[in-house]
Amino acid sequence: MNPKDKKIIELLENTAQAIKPNMVFEHELEKRLTAAHKPKPDLFAFLRQNIFPTLGWTIALVILVSGLSWATRSLVSRTPAAGNGFICPVTEPNGSLPPGETVESPEYLGNGELWTVLWPDGKVMMEQHNQETDGSLSMKWGWVRAVTGALTIEGHRLDAEAEPLRADIPDGYGDTGFQVSALIFPTTGCWEVTGRVGESSLTFVTEVLFEGVKPTPVAIQEISTPIPSTPIANDENYDWRDTKLTLSQALPESPAEAKVYSLKLSQPATMDEARALAQQFGLNGEVTETPGEISGYFDYLIIDGKQKLTVRSDHYFTYFSDFENFTLGKLPGGQALAIIDNFLKQYQFNFAYNIEMAIGNEGRQYGILPLTPDGYEISFDYMTPLRFDITLDDNRNIIFSGYQINLEPLEGFGIRTAEEAFQKILAPSQQFGMMEIFRGNGGGGGGSSFYKLNLSGTPASFPTPTPAPISDRSEYIVQEGDTLTSIAESHGINTEELMQINGLSESRIFIGQVLIIPRQLNIGQRFEGLRGLFTVNIYRSSNGSQRVEYGFILKQEDSPIPYMLLEGNELSNLEKYHNRPVDIWGIIDRYDNFGRPIIKVESYEAPYPDIEIQVLQGTQENIELDGNTAVLFTTNAGEKYIQLLPAGDLMVDPGIDPTQPQLFIEGFVIPNETYAGYPAFRYFTGGLVFNPQDGTPMEYETSIDQPYIMEGVPNNNSIPPTATIEKVDLAYYIRNPIYSMTDANAGADAQYLQPVWRFYGHYSNGDEFEILIQALKDEFLYPELAPNTPPG
Repeated sequence: MNPKDKKIIELLENTAQAIKPNMVFEHELEKRLTAAHKPKPDLFAFLRQNIFPTLGWTIALVILVSGLSWATRSLVSRTPAAGNGFICPVTEPNGSLPPGETVESPEYLGNGELWTVLWPDGKVMMEQHNQETDGSLSMKWGWVRAVTGALTIEGHRLDAEAEPLRADIPDGYGDTGFQVSALIFPTTGCWEVTGRVGESSLTFVTEVLFEGVKPTPVAIQEISTPIPSTPIANDENYDWRDTKLTLSQALPESPAEAKVYSLKLSQPATMDEARALAQQFGLNGEVTETPGEISGYFDYLIIDGKQKLTVRSDHYFTYFSDFENFTLGKLPGGQALAIIDNFLKQYQFNFAYNIEMAIGNEGRQYGILPLTPDGYEISFDYMTPLRFDITLDDNRNIIFSGYQINLEPLEGFGIRTAEEAFQKILAPSQQFGMMEIFRGNGGGGGGSSFYKLNLSGTPASFPTPTPAPISDRSEYIVQEGDTLTSIAESHGINTEELMQINGLSESRIFIGQVLIIPRQLNIGQRFEGLRGLFTVNIYRSSNGSQRVEYGFILKQEDSPIPYMLLEGNELSNLEKYHNRPVDIWGIIDRYDNFGRPIIKVESYEAPYPDIEIQVLQGTQENIELDGNTAVLFTTNAGEKYIQLLPAGDLMVDPGIDPTQPQLFIEGFVIPNETYAGYPAFRYFTGGLVFNPQDGTPMEYETSIDQPYIMEGVPNNNSIPPTATIEKVDLAYYIRNPIYSMTDANAGADAQYLQPVWRFYGHYSNGDEFEILIQALKDEFLYPELAPNTPPG
């Protein structure tokens, strides 16, 4: 394990021991993250899974748990009554502890058979993201069962007529113990809820509120005089990506211009900066340089009595007001908010902010979301807000962590209107200047094509391509050393044709530019003995039906399109060769909606029918071979293998550290396959041999011989889920500094906060999505793609 990974694990272990969230919050968080971020076994998730070692995904998930450790919720409203003077008789928690729980919490409600956790003051605060497409309000809700059986939930409104409560209770939690659910309230108001397991039941009354008032009002200033725009009517439908897109609100008015801010987080923190931050907190201790959590950089540690401050090289800091005596505790909501506000003012964090609570840890853990001087939210990559985290105990001790925010405004720049940004989303051809992510029970994904910023004052010209139809083209991203001639020759076309299809008047190109390439794989093209990795993907829909899809993964050097779909008679006979090499004979019959060629297979052959899945135990290291950095795996028996990706491409992972612990790797060996004289091992996945917490051996079960199963996916004949944009606003974006610092190609853009139009919503299957459109007009951008952070 490399030092960066080890440090992160140690940090999270120590934090977990210090904070110890209550059981309901811990289990709900674990399940939510497992459901929301498990790899989706489609083509792209499959390739990502196999390009990076499992250890890297493990660390990524740990970071994700740290970064997404609570969901956004409004602060508790103090509204005393529901409508018409009705006083909601909310149930008071009794503090009864569920089995196995040792940490007391005043929010527990239980009767010896069933337990749950109630919201502070009996008020469930709903926000826009809790609202379903039919207007109902959904909230995750945890239960603990000491009796055996399936949980059922019912409920009704007490203060007015309304449809009954609905509940989503997922499988997979067994017949006893913890069970997560989603309570779906048709309306706000006073609700009685009952959970049942067999003859046992637990009833409580709670008040459901929507968009409660935040305790710290924030004055939102206008950037400049808005440009009048024509609002699009609510609930208007648009054709979009083979489905329907609904805009549920009118587009907001658009300022004529917006500021760009300098936020220099991409440069490593210095000892002087760490000392200045320590003085801001009133610490006068010595500044100690320590090995950095980010490999190749230094962190800083300052201790002054009971106070402690750590400053990471990317400017992320953690302050402890009393690191020796911090205890688990909880404060009343109003008291906690007053302490937080006073703390921020005392230590000169003088910015406007919004605040959010941690589910299950109300009165203990909060998130502080700083706003720009213009009153706009700030986001990192992919639904991740720039946020300070605060943890309190009942002695008013504080743990405070986040990035140092020192914004330096630049002059105003012209921006496109919200309507212009929306039209980029609707455009049928691929658009740039856009970042997109989706996330749901089936996993997540996304990508970015932001342009580089041009703040020079001299506009750059954007070429106007005339792309060929999607069915007749592919795309190529210009790399260092490329010329227009070399790209054309490598794809078997002439330079003039390449210039024409991309609307180029000269042969000048730039790194990151996306060029349209006429397809090399044409409908009707024949393959003779084409070798690739055969995969079986099973899609199960919610109505119980399923379909099987056969995939074919090629080495990148063998095809400009690395993934194809196979159709033909008796392909089911190949299912036993899932994730094994297969040779096929056939022709390209057509392309699907995602641009993937569909091969009509006439015959096939398994060249290595006796290949067996192997699990090796040993260590990894990087070595230089034939000008490439390769991963060398040495087994405990002394055997050495060069790791290849499943289709046979060389595996590259520059982050491997030779001091890392013992690993399992899973894959297979093809007879006589070598790389630079070494035997080759086709690597799929793996894991740690020993538990990093207690050093005990860990069991490993093979998995790659099982088909990939996707639950809740519509079949081919189903209509794709519709999409609804629920919120459109102007916000600010900057790349997460922990990634921009470790990216040698990050460039100057990593230090700037730029305006974006943010479109947020849900698909009809419940998946959420977010689309960011660069708001700056083209004259303030370069026609070159900026480095980005891949999702996940």
